Amino acid sequence: MTPSLRGAGVQLTLGYFSVPMAVFSDPEVAMTGHTQRSSKTVGFDFVVNCMPASAVAKAHVAGMTNRILKINADRVAP
Repeated sequence: MTPSLRGAGVQLTLGYFSVPMAVFSDPEVAMTGHTQRSSKTVGFDFVVNCMPASAVAKAHVAGMTNRILKINADRVAP
């Protein structure tokens, strides 16, 4: 058992779906949470949206506007 910063004898668990993951490559890849497939498997009510990176100012600064961003999000009732 790894020593806890919260005190002796306190055991913590790690929620792997809430930890960001990044691949340091070119192009960059990052994710956190469920994939589209795992969201379907678990039964979440979600929507998928893709948008061009050119819609993000930082992409223009970095000169990387030829990318896409894909977001899986909880569906929000109207």
